[in-house]
Amino acid sequence: MNTFKQFNASDIVTTPFVVNKAFSFSGSNNFTASNVGIDVFVGSELTESLFNTQSAATTGYISTQYRDLVHKSIRQLYYSNYYNQSYGDEAGTASIIPNQFYTTQSDTDTGIGGVLGFVEENFYVPGVNEEFNITGPRLTTNYYNYLSNTLTASRNLSGTSTGIGVVAIPSNLYGEYIKPGSFKSTVRTGSFSFVCTDDGLGNIFTEDSSGYRQAGNIIYEHGLIIYTINRFITGSGLGLPQMRPNQYVLRDDLKIEFSSSMTLFETQFNCQLNENEFNFTNNPSIISGSASGSLYPYATGSFFKPYITTVGLYNDRYDLIAVGKLSQPLPKSDVVDTNIIINLDMY
Repeated sequence: MNTFKQFNASDIVTTPFVVNKAFSFSGSNNFTASNVGIDVFVGSELTESLFNTQSAATTGYISTQYRDLVHKSIRQLYYSNYYNQSYGDEAGTASIIPNQFYTTQSDTDTGIGGVLGFVEENFYVPGVNEEFNITGPRLTTNYYNYLSNTLTASRNLSGTSTGIGVVAIPSNLYGEYIKPGSFKSTVRTGSFSFVCTDDGLGNIFTEDSSGYRQAGNIIYEHGLIIYTINRFITGSGLGLPQMRPNQYVLRDDLKIEFSSSMTLFETQFNCQLNENEFNFTNNPSIISGSASGSLYPYATGSFFKPYITTVGLYNDRYDLIAVGKLSQPLPKSDVVDTNIIINLDMY
């Protein structure tokens, strides 16, 4: 039989903690599997004066998108504050102030005696020939661009006329975000391997004949890997294999490795049974079948104690929402309090 007891607020403690799970996928067939859904896009700048849906090139394994719109979206969302320099533009501090020392011959005033004429250079009449100058940086922006930290980021989308490569990982795989420092992509060409890894700060790096250099960026919270480097070169000497970002992401042997991150909430329930509580069973099988309905003799002795085998958690409507099984029956003590701890992980 069930025996109920109400929890107090002090009996319940909830603690958040982050869990990670590693994934590895290789090739377009695995990317597009029904339980995976990794999409790959190529972005390129518009080469025509007007966008034409009939002639515009498309991209995408799963979702079909226009290549130039992919490039524009990536630029707007993640590189809009990095148009002029790879470490970002300065914060916009432009201001408009009246300039009392700059006038043109088009500025007029009635002058002395009400005669209409040109105002002399450097002659300032408030409200009449007042002009305004903009001072400070003007071509700057203040977009967020989904930066991963407060350190100075390095992003560069200039010189990518040959196209960019984008790998889009769905949220059901990366969870809340890709774990920083866990990403790796690999493409093999003969004896050469083009390997890219993230530095944990939102940057993708690869090592080639020029050394360790940036290959793009990773947006952890969106599951996006953006390759912007114009080419991958490895080894030394002549005749080295080269690969642009749009070629890199479309290789069928492209291998993606990463770890997802998810915050779980562990709720701990302290089921406290006082020494004077629940010291007798409510199981009807303890009553004999005689007409008097008396207890069986074994239940009347001083050594008889009920055993606890299962703890159930109920909501306010007495609906059973969780069940905890003890590894072995636990005798209920009538000398000291009994505490049973239940841990329940939820997200």
